[in-house]
Amino acid sequence: MHLYNHTDVAETHLKPALLEQHAQLLSALQRDGERFERHRARLRAVRDEKHRALYDLEENERRNATDADLFSDTSSASGASGTSDASSSRSSQYSRTSSRTSKNRRKAARKKYSLKEGSQFEDLALLEALTEIVTTLDNSRDEITSLLRALVLCAYDAEAESLQETFDRCVKHTAGTLSEIWPAGGSDAGAGTAAPPPALGPDSTVNSIVAAMQDKAKLSIVSAAELAVKMPPKLRADDLWKLKCLQLSDSN
Repeated sequence: MHLYNHTDVAETHLKPALLEQHAQLLSALQRDGERFERHRARLRAVRDEKHRALYDLEENERRNATDADLFSDTSSASGASGTSDASSSRSSQYSRTSSRTSKNRRKAARKKYSLKEGSQFEDLALLEALTEIVTTLDNSRDEITSLLRALVLCAYDAEAESLQETFDRCVKHTAGTLSEIWPAGGSDAGAGTAAPPPALGPDSTVNSIVAAMQDKAKLSIVSAAELAVKMPPKLRADDLWKLKCLQLSDSN
């Protein structure tokens, strides 16, 4: 600009563009921060619901197992041959139904998770959305640093300070929540762990066994896609992106 004596370009194009980018980044940080908190709160509620549902399911299975024990002697006294034939037939039907159920679960896992409240894999959809927000925040470091330098060069120190403070606050807050959202070992409520087999007893039927399996499939399903979203995203929490001149002005 100085070489060709077009310093007016800085006033007519460069500075307005810098201020526009500054406003857009501040707006994006605020918007993503609100989405992050909304998804985080919903994830906490969904996990609590899964805890309660899993506890109720296990309680029902324990009660069913107790009832089965009470009638075990009566069932054992029935015709051995008839029981064996019925058991064999039931086992065969169970294997075929179980195979279909497993195939349906794998098919469902390949679909994109839905953020709709109450959907089967809402917790995984929330983890996906939270991962995207954190990744976007981490990837914006270079853009933030470049804009900070440009703002300072154009004497927009106040705008640069506000952007640096806002981004720093977002990074620190987000980093402090990662262990809650992605607990060590993936020990969140009922997801990511294989469901134990349904309780079997003399009064069990193919329908009751399959129903129990389907109930637990809604609570947990192990898949490569799930394992991916259950890994915490990278978020650099260092200060290498900051401008020291702005830090010095903040301390004065």
